[in-house]
Amino acid sequence: MNKNLLCIAILILLGFTSTIAAQDITARIDGQITDPAGAVVTMATITLTNTKTGEVRTMQSDDNGSYTFTQIQPGTYDMSVRAQGFKEYLSKALEISVNDRKTINVPLETGVVTESVIVTAEAPLIQTSATVGDVVENRRVVELPLNNRNFMQLLTLVPGVTGSGTSEIGIGLTNVVDFSVNGTRRNSINFLVDGVSNTDVGSGITLLSIPTVDSIQEFRVITSIPTAEFGKSGGGVVNLITRGGGQEFHGGVYHFLRNDKLNANSFFNNANGTFGPNDQQVRLGLAVAGDERTPRPKLRYNNFGYLINGPVVIPGLYNTNREKTFFLFSQEFRRIIRAPSTVSPVAVPSLLERTGNFSEAGNAPIFDPVTGLQFPNNTIPENRINPTARALLALIPDPNVPSTNTARAPNRFAVTSPNIQNTRQETIRIDHNFTATHRLTGRYTRDLSETTELGGLFFNNPFPNVATTDTTVPGDVLAISLTSSFGPRIVNEFSFTFSGNKITTDLLGQYNSDFAVPNVELFPENNSGLPPVIDITGVGISTAATIGSGQLFDVKYRNWNPKNNLTMIFGQHTFKTGFDISWESKDENAASLTQGRY
Repeated sequence: MNKNLLCIAILILLGFTSTIAAQDITARIDGQITDPAGAVVTMATITLTNTKTGEVRTMQSDDNGSYTFTQIQPGTYDMSVRAQGFKEYLSKALEISVNDRKTINVPLETGVVTESVIVTAEAPLIQTSATVGDVVENRRVVELPLNNRNFMQLLTLVPGVTGSGTSEIGIGLTNVVDFSVNGTRRNSINFLVDGVSNTDVGSGITLLSIPTVDSIQEFRVITSIPTAEFGKSGGGVVNLITRGGGQEFHGGVYHFLRNDKLNANSFFNNANGTFGPNDQQVRLGLAVAGDERTPRPKLRYNNFGYLINGPVVIPGLYNTNREKTFFLFSQEFRRIIRAPSTVSPVAVPSLLERTGNFSEAGNAPIFDPVTGLQFPNNTIPENRINPTARALLALIPDPNVPSTNTARAPNRFAVTSPNIQNTRQETIRIDHNFTATHRLTGRYTRDLSETTELGGLFFNNPFPNVATTDTTVPGDVLAISLTSSFGPRIVNEFSFTFSGNKITTDLLGQYNSDFAVPNVELFPENNSGLPPVIDITGVGISTAATIGSGQLFDVKYRNWNPKNNLTMIFGQHTFKTGFDISWESKDENAASLTQGRY
């Protein structure tokens, strides 16, 4: 048996083992070749040339004058049609987008092959697929203003897509997807990058990595019920593809910055002729409750990086014609220091009051509950104060917001320390053409987010340096695909992908096992070895204060995903089949307060 036929037979058998095909990141063009009288032209040679990489695909029209190109990589193409007795038809700069299904019928003019009819502008090509959606191409991705250069803000350009309305979408651990397609739930959107699932299925609303704006070629948002090859979620599909290299070297360096000194002043500040209050609150970065003259919060936002792509050329050794192997490498950094834009002060007693010295604090006499007599100098003796309690109360800082009316409201404390977030991402992509019919593509993205949470991750302690955590969130996405053509009408694409992320927290705060808080644990899962959480009310604290730390997080998500997509064309009929197998695992500690709570 012919080897090609044997390969095709094996692929067909594998394909029919599943009813779900691989996610499609390519495009398709079909049409019919006719003469001036409208009769079909058979054996016409149709050539499709990628203007960026020089890749050439050729086929001939069949007995019905029809042709079909499948598994076309999105990009810009020149299309040529040649037939004996007719002028050459040449369509320049034909834009093909991800998931396109377009029909291009070509009417040839009588003449000799050496003559040509060049088409440089055509009416928009009609999509022949029933899929509803829109493409956001590279020009809009790069040129439209984005508050923090996150492509997800562009999703709302597509009809039927709505978002939460926030002006800045998160990155790292906070890259929560808050979009809806035609009113469906936000976790029913399938996010794909180069055909790879980019969603943490544990929550369904967190992306494994956020592709940098400069590394994106385009993405299509499918708002109708997606076809079977997409699988998983039924609410919608965001199908994104990254840029690749070409025959010429290109690169760029960029730096975007934001700074509170460049921010506009508020309306009320302008009305009062000031940038904010001019008293103690200015020095603390705070405002008196009810004062509308709020100073601009501190912001240092730096987003910088670079990108380079082109052919892989080793002079005198490899790929001197620049048509075999192409690469892209990009690296981007973020350095963010951001102070809270609002404050939520917690009323606290002074250190003198917390340690029992009420004489200097000016409070009413305090009596010994054992003898009923007033303590000498109105001060509780050292030996009557529990040392553990003293150590715990020392964690509560002194007030830094004096009250304007102590009779109605006590002094308060508010956090002024800024939040810190640093990110780094590397993307490398390699495209290699073994022959005109066999192409290998590989991409690896490493996304790292490092943050410091003053109140502890998901714990929100009101006081700094108590439950403070340091969180790292690396995300990894690897995609390898091999596209092969077995003749002009059979195309197969096999791919293997790996994706995953990890969330790890470390305790930087002071509340750890050094505090000998008496505790008989009911459960043995106190993996972080933390003392119990303590809620304090009364004793001059008008708002409940919490002393404690949350259990540290250790979350791992992994997804291994081989898949295959086979397309066969017989006359006017197209058959498409494949399989998609996904092994997904998520190990996540509950991080509940297993150390107990008082």
